[in-house]
Amino acid sequence: MNALLVLLALAAADGDRRFVMDNGMVAILREMPGEPVVAVTVAYGVGAADDPEDRAGLAHLVEHLTFRGTKHTKPFEVLSSLEAVGGRDMNASTFLDATAYYAVVPTGALERTLWSEADRMAFTLEVMSDATFADEHPVVMREMRGRRGGIGGTFFAYARRAFFGDGHPYAGVEDELEQTAALTAHDARWLFQQTYRPDNAVVTLVGAFDPARAESMVRKHLGTVVAPAIPKRARPAAPERSERCREIWVTARVASPVVEVWWAVDGDFDAVEVATVVIEKRLSEQLQKQYGAAVYVASGVQRQRLESHAYVRIVGARDANANALKSLVLDEVRQLRDLRFGTQPVVDAIRSVRGGRRSQEDDPLDVGRDLALAELGVPVRGAVPEGAVEVQAATRKHLTPTRRFVAVLDTKGETTDVARTVGRDCR
Repeated sequence: MNALLVLLALAAADGDRRFVMDNGMVAILREMPGEPVVAVTVAYGVGAADDPEDRAGLAHLVEHLTFRGTKHTKPFEVLSSLEAVGGRDMNASTFLDATAYYAVVPTGALERTLWSEADRMAFTLEVMSDATFADEHPVVMREMRGRRGGIGGTFFAYARRAFFGDGHPYAGVEDELEQTAALTAHDARWLFQQTYRPDNAVVTLVGAFDPARAESMVRKHLGTVVAPAIPKRARPAAPERSERCREIWVTARVASPVVEVWWAVDGDFDAVEVATVVIEKRLSEQLQKQYGAAVYVASGVQRQRLESHAYVRIVGARDANANALKSLVLDEVRQLRDLRFGTQPVVDAIRSVRGGRRSQEDDPLDVGRDLALAELGVPVRGAVPEGAVEVQAATRKHLTPTRRFVAVLDTKGETTDVARTVGRDCR
């Protein structure tokens, strides 16, 4: 059994009620005792990585347009109607691999929520007009400018393209804003029709409900949405990754250096996550002793359908040397590979990760989203490692030079524009 299937097995517990309806839509129901609420998630197998060529930002824009009403509802009524019955956390997210709509509602409002999601799927296209598009398009443009604004955003986008490589669905494109600005209502209607369909969707219910009655409601509303006769659009595949060490340096007139170290990861996600926590904590302690509080260190594992990666990020102090920061990260990895500092830092990291997971596992919204993403092939949280040996083994397997990529934003630039350097071999 490969790593992804293991994660899917962990995500779908034995007690879940899972069924596939006649229209191809998957449903997963998990009872969770406690507050009389239900977290409802409807996720579609379309995300930013599915944007057609020269149509960057299209999946995100379609997500926005689906709140602009349907044949039966006014703009944003899907939100106000659920809020009126006590709903909370109503929102949507466009990930690289999926678009998810979610809400936590009182158990008595479950049927209304399912009706709303069925209505969104079946009757949004009829009102996705040029006028509606003209209202929402500028909103998405402002969001994207905010996300990409400044040198930091430009640097991260450049690093992402260099890491994944040209042509990879996760790489993004240099002219993303220009492509999004050129999108049309016709583009949006086309992608909606291709991807917002029951045979490309999953619904999860997590919370306090009667399973038989909940299944009946799911079948009544979402199970009766008709799948279009046109074939499903094929999802992108990842090109073969060449295992080589890569490094890029970017110079700009910035206050502090930034160092990003990424590793391609294809399994052992939870053990690798613990490894990054160990590295982050030890780096934070070292850098704060040396420079004080003006240092930021972050780490984690980005779990994605086609290719996942672990990362460690440092935003250094003003007088920090970028090359020295990079060397510190790589030295911590070497020490973890051999457990030169003993097992206690690993045990502490395991305890920290496990503590964070407990709150997530008690949150029906987090659980529901994970179930939906796992069904769509996205790796999700699994079992936290029991001891240091497992973390050490994952470090040796995944945090290796051949899987490593380094991106550095140095402070030696003469202008505020990002000046790109050519990639160079890792040192």
